[in-house]
Amino acid sequence: MTLRYGRFSTLPKKISELVACRSIPDLLHAMLGRMEANFVHAETPQAGHRLVRAALVIIACSRAGIMVETELRELLGLEGTQYGLLWATFYFTLKPLLMLRSGRATFLHDYVRTAVNQRYLANSEERRQVHGILAHYFMGTAMATGAASTPALDGVASLGTIDSSGVGDEPAAAGTVGVSGTASSQPLRFLSSGLPNSRKVVELPYHLLHAEMVS
Repeated sequence: MTLRYGRFSTLPKKISELVACRSIPDLLHAMLGRMEANFVHAETPQAGHRLVRAALVIIACSRAGIMVETELRELLGLEGTQYGLLWATFYFTLKPLLMLRSGRATFLHDYVRTAVNQRYLANSEERRQVHGILAHYFMGTAMATGAASTPALDGVASLGTIDSSGVGDEPAAAGTVGVSGTASSQPLRFLSSGLPNSRKVVELPYHLLHAEMVS
């Protein structure tokens, strides 16, 4: 595993901190803490911390990873340059821990998912609420304003209105949540191709189950 560090003057201190890590979970927590502290592409350090935490939580709670160019961007409520800077910094710092496959970001090892869950999802209720947001996203339905009330969800956009321009067809690529207030629709089958929405098929049942939204 290669760790990148850009401050030569404090490199000895950083090496000492990493050497002091006695287990893989300790090392991963140190990396996540560094990511939070060094994220600069946000209005304030607190805002950067929230975005990093939200992105990690979304990836951790996904069943088969999250689409970087659409799903993660929409769920964070970002677009354009703002999202580009977020993802570039995020991926550069955590590249040793992430795997990109067919446009989906997931963690390279379960150790990483465990560390994220321990750090940001302190209890089962927080995990349930995250799965609830993802369930609403993949259903393409509106979510009540203020539903994201736990610390783990601070930074994840609530779903407002749904962009109906994609209903029955390909999801609207430019739909965003939190900036424009819209999200891509999630048809079960695309009318133009007749193919099923594989992302909805894979993710929605998983999130409904873990959000306890099915009896």
